[in-house]
Amino acid sequence: MSDFDSLQELVRFFCRHLVSLSGWYQIMNSDGVPSGEDKFFSYSGFIISIQGVWNFVTAGHILEDLEQKISSKNIKVREVMLVDKFGPNAVSQYSIPFDYTHAPKLFMNDEEEGLDFGLVILRPNYCDLLKANSIVPVLEENWKSIPDEFANNYVMLGLPQQFIQTMAIRDNGSKRMAASVAPAAVGIKRLYQIPEGVSATKFPRFIGKLADSGYVLEDIDGMSGGPIIGFSQDWHRYWIIAIQSSWLRQRRINFGCLVSVFANLVDEWLKTSKP
Repeated sequence: MSDFDSLQELVRFFCRHLVSLSGWYQIMNSDGVPSGEDKFFSYSGFIISIQGVWNFVTAGHILEDLEQKISSKNIKVREVMLVDKFGPNAVSQYSIPFDYTHAPKLFMNDEEEGLDFGLVILRPNYCDLLKANSIVPVLEENWKSIPDEFANNYVMLGLPQQFIQTMAIRDNGSKRMAASVAPAAVGIKRLYQIPEGVSATKFPRFIGKLADSGYVLEDIDGMSGGPIIGFSQDWHRYWIIAIQSSWLRQRRINFGCLVSVFANLVDEWLKTSKP
């Protein structure tokens, strides 16, 4: 097996955590009539269990973007789906229709606080469908016991925009739009000092330098919301330690919202609130 094939197998293994919040929308003209072809969106994310409840997790700025689409008079969001077909044991290639609008959700995007996370609580029927397609959540015992030290090799997993393809399909004289998305992984070296020109935040963030050799993406747009994975010193264990949040393109420095930070905040919120 070549190094590329080995990398592909590794990516597929970690994709058992990866879920996309995807869908279609239309641009509306001033008369409220659709203008142009349907447009596709795909947001990276993963599943986390908090107090035994499964949640779809992504970056807060992503849910802000989707909320703006839904509330806009110039956009009609026609369909929202959970896409869970990326893992090695997926048995279904079909997306899960998702009632995003009525799902309980919480999101924050605050640069000064260092918080950029979005969380959508999943009803049991969605959890059952994700389980049936071999999706594995980040469990409470995992995110509550993240170690202080890792091998300084991290992986960011997500669905880059450059890998999204849309196409028009003609069927019995009518035309419909279809899309495909594909996962990718990028190596990261963690930076333990805040880089020059970067402001400190109230809550600590993951800061890393994207790999500039090996399997490299020139553009990681679309990977926001995806998991950043850290490994134990002996490489026998791994933890999802952060959500990819943003990056400094020219310097290839990326920032992530730490799972240990946002999950504990959500845990406290759930203890005092009814979603």
